[in-house]
Amino acid sequence: MAKKKKPDYPHCGSCGKKMVRARLRPSELRKLPKSSRRPERPYPELCPRCMREKIKSEVGVV
Repeated sequence: MAKKKKPDYPHCGSCGKKMVRARLRPSELRKLPKSSRRPERPYPELCPRCMREKIKSEVGVV
């Protein structure tokens, strides 16, 4: 039986940088608690740097 390869790392939605997150197949990901599947911050699809920039732009801080 062929071994299934792991999926690629998730990428930031803004800059495309590789994010450090669970790199699991969907069936394995479902078994994890929700807090382990994605980061608990306002914009989980962005890397921390892009998230900070987005929040600063929304608030109006330069």
